[in-house]
Amino acid sequence: FLTAGAGSVVGTLWEVDDAGTREMSILLHRALRNGATPAEAMRTAEIEMIRRAASPRVWAALQLYGSGS
Repeated sequence: FLTAGAGSVVGTLWEVDDAGTREMSILLHRALRNGATPAEAMRTAEIEMIRRAASPRVWAALQLYGSGS
């Protein structure tokens, strides 16, 4: 996707369950919709997952690749 021109891509470092990924994805896209850069949105989503006591197994698996701006 990056080679095709996407500015950034979110991928996982290991297999994660769908429910946790869904929650993280909603938080990430909500932050993007509110004007955050991809890097800011990822950080915001991670912090919220920590506040919700989500397992690091879920939120730490998701990584932002690309410029993040």
